[in-house]
Amino acid sequence: MSFEALNRFMAQEVPSARIPGCDLLIYHHGKLVFRRQYGFCDYLNTEPAGTHSYYYLYSCTKILTCAGLMHLAEQGKISLDDPLEKYI
Repeated sequence: MSFEALNRFMAQEVPSARIPGCDLLIYHHGKLVFRRQYGFCDYLNTEPAGTHSYYYLYSCTKILTCAGLMHLAEQGKISLDDPLEKYI
């Protein structure tokens, strides 16, 4: 999928999926290759999403942290059997 097609898809799907807004970043080989904001950064739809917008994720951060840790474990960069103190 091209970035243009992705941009059109997101611009259509964010409002129709009842998602207030998002900031989509795509990295390739450690370089930012695509970044766009869609919708709004608040439920009242008064503040357009921007590069400096804040999103209140609340408990979603636990899921994102877990996914990141599992990715590092799959790459062999950490071990799930190690004590936490090794990394803090």
